[in-house]
Amino acid sequence: MMKKSILLGGAALLATASAAFAQGGPRDQAPANRAEVAAKVDARFARMDANSDGVVDQADRAARMQQRFAALDTDNNGELTQAELKAGRDAMRAKRQERRAERRANRPEPTAEQKQKWAERRAARGERKGERGAKRFAAMDKDGNGALSLAEFTDRPARGNRAEATGKRGGGHHRGAMRMMKRADANRDGALSLQEMRNAALARFDKVDTDGDGTISAAEREAARDARKARRAQRQAG
Repeated sequence: MMKKSILLGGAALLATASAAFAQGGPRDQAPANRAEVAAKVDARFARMDANSDGVVDQADRAARMQQRFAALDTDNNGELTQAELKAGRDAMRAKRQERRAERRANRPEPTAEQKQKWAERRAARGERKGERGAKRFAAMDKDGNGALSLAEFTDRPARGNRAEATGKRGGGHHRGAMRMMKRADANRDGALSLQEMRNAALARFDKVDTDGDGTISAAEREAARDARKARRAQRQAG
């Protein structure tokens, strides 16, 4: 049976390389032709294939978790404190903000009112995330010693599995992504090769490229976006 945690990273990959076709504008940097799709898939696959064995499988998830643990364990004592986890989250947040700033460079300057509203929303989200983070930490800290060992850090469901298990927002997205990835695993071996990921992403590209000219036009992007909205509305209504 295909293990879900093997494919969640691949689901994110196809979401980036293919669902982005239905987005518009320079903000999204969606691939415009088949060569760009292949290049994006190749780059993402190289990052996902943590042990460089040519496939994405459970071993890669374990390797990535170990790498993540080592990066967060700044004092190298083999355990993670809440402070170390928070520092890691803050660093990731700073990188995301940098990328957003780059995308916003050519946009009109927001008004003071907009900036204030955004700041209030960020503060509220930060408070909620802090509360959730403390609860997750306590649940992961099985021995209650106030720090996470590598075993405790890695013994947790992948993000998509958590969404499905709790029934919270995101579960539907991940279920759809999992179906996509199961289709991508052409030989049903429970692992994903670079070629399988390329084929899946290019198949979705070709579905949007309705005139078959090898590029995604603004009209085709708009049509794909409308089709996705219609499918989403139909699912919600049903």
